Amino acid sequence: MKRKHIQNKNFKIWKYLDFTKFVSLLETDSLYFAKANTMIDRHEGIFNSDSKLSASCKNKKFKKTKNLVYLNCWHINKYESAAMWSVYLQSNEGIAIQSTRLRMEKSFQNKKHNIQLGEIKYTDYQKENICNKDIFYPFFHKRKSFEYEKEFRALIYKKQESRERGIFIPIDIKTLIEKIYVAPTAEEWIKELVQSLVKKYNINVEVIKSNLFDDPVF
Repeated sequence: MKRKHIQNKNFKIWKYLDFTKFVSLLETDSLYFAKANTMIDRHEGIFNSDSKLSASCKNKKFKKTKNLVYLNCWHINKYESAAMWSVYLQSNEGIAIQSTRLRMEKSFQNKKHNIQLGEIKYTDYQKENICNKDIFYPFFHKRKSFEYEKEFRALIYKKQESRERGIFIPIDIKTLIEKIYVAPTAEEWIKELVQSLVKKYNINVEVIKSNLFDDPVF
């Protein structure tokens, strides 16, 4: 986990996910890491044209690495984000897991995985050189157009290619989760269901119904 981080490791990170993925998290005690080449942004992990690598070497290395790198992405923010609720949820039954960078680091149980953690740096690829400092360096950079994401990510590298689109990595879920938020547009019974599930899995955390879109009280 040798990435440069915000100095205070207790900064908040958020995972916005739909209800079925939330249940999967509880059931498997695992985080899902998606293969880099399945990401919507086709610039994931790319070296730009000013790299020290030759074009042929660069493209060969880029394509291979994208098939070996797996990513789990979070949002950095002191508060819940209206934009993230809108972007990442397909229904009113959404959940946001609130954790911290330090909690995430401590939550990984299987030490055999070389997990890299770090914030994304948003840059202008026409002006800044995304070079070959190491093969993972480009995966912690994205274009300025994605700056609204304020992304924090975990990265895992596998030495051999496989056909799987993603992998589940075991975690200590009680360490990972600090609070659980239910979408502001969800009905009250969704919150009650989440509370019931949390109790079933013996997770002692607060479940909060987001009041982001409630009427003002002043």
